[in-house]
Amino acid sequence: MTERPNILVIMVDQMRADWLGVAGHPVVRTPNIDALAAQGTRFTDFNVATPVCQPNRASILTGRYPSVHGLRHNGLSLPYSQSTFVEALRASGYATALIGK
Repeated sequence: MTERPNILVIMVDQMRADWLGVAGHPVVRTPNIDALAAQGTRFTDFNVATPVCQPNRASILTGRYPSVHGLRHNGLSLPYSQSTFVEALRASGYATALIGK
């Protein structure tokens, strides 16, 4: 049986993609993120479902637009009826955790 990869999603608000050392920024130094990027997969293009923080995070977790998952503005909770990719990972045997907001 092949080993499953570790999955680490780092999500920040209001940070340009080129403001990382690994992206070639001439001043900003991000050695820990650079090391992770060197050992894994780094995505350089990304589109958002909405520019609003919580609805967009919910869209990333569910793969659905805010009009579908129901979290349309900050200050709301994602309805329990919405499934996330984290739940799918947990169901397939991954240990999962959320740190931060």
